[in-house]
Amino acid sequence: MNEPVPNSADSGPPDRGPLDRTHTDLLIKQYVEDRLSLSPEELDQLIEALRAQPALAIELRTQLLLDDLLAQKLAFDRRNFLAQVGQRIGDFEQGEEELFSQVSELRALAEAELVEKPQHHRSSKLTMAVVATLAASLAVIAFLAPQYWPVAPRPMAEVREVQGDVFTVKGDQRALVRVGDTISTGTPLEVRSGARVQLEYRDKTYVEFGSGTKFELVADRKSQAKLVRIDQGEIVARVKPQKDLGPMVFSTPHARALVVGTELRLTVEPEQTRLDVTEGKVNFERLTGGTPLLVSANHSGVANQTGLVLRDLKWPDSDEHLLFTLHESGIPHVRNPETGNPRETELEERGPVRSIHSGEVYALAGGSYFSSEAGEDLVTNIRGKGAFTIEAIVIPDSIFRVKDSRIMALGDNGKQANFQLLQRDDDLIFNLWTDGSKEPRELKLGDVKPDRPVHVAVAFDGQRLTGYLNGVACGEVTEIRSGLTTWGTGALSLGSDASGQHVWRGMICGLAISDKALADFEVVKSAGQYQTLYARRDVGLTWDNLMADGFDPKRFAAAGNWQLVDDSWTNDAGTDAWFGLGPVGLKNYDLLVDVHWEKGDGPLRMTLPVNERRGVVVLAKSGSEQKTSLQDMGGTPMSGNSVSSDHVLPQGRTTRLEVKVRLHKDTASLAVTCDGEPWLDWTGSPDELPEIESSTLPSPKKPVLVTANNVVRIESIKIRDLNRMASSAIGQ
Repeated sequence: MNEPVPNSADSGPPDRGPLDRTHTDLLIKQYVEDRLSLSPEELDQLIEALRAQPALAIELRTQLLLDDLLAQKLAFDRRNFLAQVGQRIGDFEQGEEELFSQVSELRALAEAELVEKPQHHRSSKLTMAVVATLAASLAVIAFLAPQYWPVAPRPMAEVREVQGDVFTVKGDQRALVRVGDTISTGTPLEVRSGARVQLEYRDKTYVEFGSGTKFELVADRKSQAKLVRIDQGEIVARVKPQKDLGPMVFSTPHARALVVGTELRLTVEPEQTRLDVTEGKVNFERLTGGTPLLVSANHSGVANQTGLVLRDLKWPDSDEHLLFTLHESGIPHVRNPETGNPRETELEERGPVRSIHSGEVYALAGGSYFSSEAGEDLVTNIRGKGAFTIEAIVIPDSIFRVKDSRIMALGDNGKQANFQLLQRDDDLIFNLWTDGSKEPRELKLGDVKPDRPVHVAVAFDGQRLTGYLNGVACGEVTEIRSGLTTWGTGALSLGSDASGQHVWRGMICGLAISDKALADFEVVKSAGQYQTLYARRDVGLTWDNLMADGFDPKRFAAAGNWQLVDDSWTNDAGTDAWFGLGPVGLKNYDLLVDVHWEKGDGPLRMTLPVNERRGVVVLAKSGSEQKTSLQDMGGTPMSGNSVSSDHVLPQGRTTRLEVKVRLHKDTASLAVTCDGEPWLDWTGSPDELPEIESSTLPSPKKPVLVTANNVVRIESIKIRDLNRMASSAIGQ
């Protein structure tokens, strides 16, 4: 069947279909550059495309109008195009708001002109090139302005701790930084020698800046991610997970560390940057490019001019000059002077001492360690070099009744030695005997706090003796003209002199002796590396010393007329005398009490909170019929598994009692030691302990020493609250 033929009157020109957009764009470009350049056929094609796409026609109209306006603006001096570009740059430098204001005015003129019919005229290709170039320049400037335009200072962090002098720097002006100050972006800061400052960000990210550090806080312009620019010095950071803003960046003259969330230390020296990672992982890259390193926990990365180096993090950093160390194997090592190789050496125990953490930490509770073999090897090695450095991390037990107590010594007969590191009240002293001297060269290192670890270093180069505390130089003795060739042989002793006298109480957490005098920056680096590796472990070794901040027993006592006598608390005999031994609300805790039983027939009792119930430690006196035992508040043996003891508490001397209470879901444990020896042990359900209240005792939430009719002297009270320590922040 034939299809109907359309009426000729309805027939029109043949349909060409839509014009190709690429071809249309080419026609528009050609027309803008030279409006007489199109042929009649090309002009018809452009008109047809603009009719089909009104939006495209409006866009072309706007371009033509801008062409006319800009041509007029440049018409007075087209021969000096560079001057016009300079004017546009000048507009940019007037400010971001001024720039966009001019663009807005130009756009408004164009829109106003759209309502009128523009006059077509031929524009030269030179003019079009000028317009296109200027438009491109303005576009580039508008794009780059948000990235490089100076921004207003933005508050970033708050000062949480300050020790020593820390300044903000603005030109020649310096202002002291104080706790509570807000630090904003764009403000350089300087930490003076011996000072430090800790900053806290809103997300609980902590950054501590050490002695001699110069830095500035910055924020990324787009994401507002945290940036820290460090020119020199040392920082320690605990970075919370950075999920929304992107990684926190620490930038130095040599490298960048990109941190998503971890603990790290950065040390910036003139020739290199060192990154030590405590936990997590950190991307580490040189500023000059190259393959970045992924530095994981207990590893270190070093960036310098030659590249990046990754290695295991350890302390001491190098074995090259090492003479003696408390080795990570738990067995001390000393260098054999005949072969030059390290060998194991045994430290003999004398009195109440113990090693913990696989033998890496020595706890001295009235006893000491010594080694004649290590002493002889050290004397031979050091005499041959005439120089040494001693590094030790010590935790003093107390600052009272401490009279020239030996932390360590070499060849110490009680009156003379090769060297002594000793504590005198709250001061650390280093004594050095050189050739022909009967009196030592005394170097005062500074004061210490009880139950707080301190890195001690002493370096001797043959003429100068320099001391450091926590990596900061704290004193020196110069112009020493005699050597060490007359040093006599003798034992190395820790915690006393060679004969066991002048006893020191505390912990030695690390010890390294080398045959060279470390430079200042090497001591700083070594102290930082030790803290990176072991600071968290050492926090678990420290106590809250309840007698450190004041001697008023009224804060703890309730009955018995307790008085301060010779740095101790002593009571009157009374049937209801008792003494509070710590805060309320303890769950998992350790308690340490140094008690001197002076008078009375006993027994002494300690009531201890066990998950809001109470257990009673009965401490019998020597010679009495009463037995040392564990009881509940009703006076019967504590239900559960209990191990009692035949030990009794001595009179006439100070005894150290240590108590450990732990909660394990539905069960609990309680252990008591006396002078380091286990006495009592119990495990069971705290819910089975009877709730019996006493009208003469306080709340069951607090440890209590019940003295009754006995007279005692309390010389030390310490608490280790494990629940609180688990949530502790940086810097402890």
